[in-house]
Amino acid sequence: MKIIKTKMDDIFTVLQQSLSSGEMQSSCLIFLILEDSELKQLSTLFSDALFLNTSKLLAERLITMSRREREANVASALKSIVLAGDNMCYLQRIQLLFARELNINPVKLLQQLSRKKPVVAVWPGGLDCSNLYYAKPGHPEYVSYQLSEFQDVQVISTCEHGVTK
Repeated sequence: MKIIKTKMDDIFTVLQQSLSSGEMQSSCLIFLILEDSELKQLSTLFSDALFLNTSKLLAERLITMSRREREANVASALKSIVLAGDNMCYLQRIQLLFARELNINPVKLLQQLSRKKPVVAVWPGGLDCSNLYYAKPGHPEYVSYQLSEFQDVQVISTCEHGVTK
């Protein structure tokens, strides 16, 4: 996993560079770790990009299914979301992917899908010096990924020192 620290003013340029380097890899998955106040700036900085509300779109597809069917179909439902539209996929609000009952590894699934087209996702958790994490320890959906665990995944962080508080 490659971590890139930047300022919000430079994020568009840094993202373009990351996408270019991602073309040389087997997959192109980029996570954006932003301060809460910066999330609102995305639509201004990325005026041509539509950041999809992933949890809402997935819930619409999975709501009528039983728990077992959701678990079996979440990957194909997310695939249809990612592959629809342009040659790049921008995702935000990916929290539903961490629901325990879906029984998936969100990072692995997104990385697999990013083999078909580049995926840029707003990471809803944090970053420390050795881990990318979602939720806090003790929370039922807490998960932590060692930065060395995933190759070909890039993380762009605007947080102070590249580490969330």
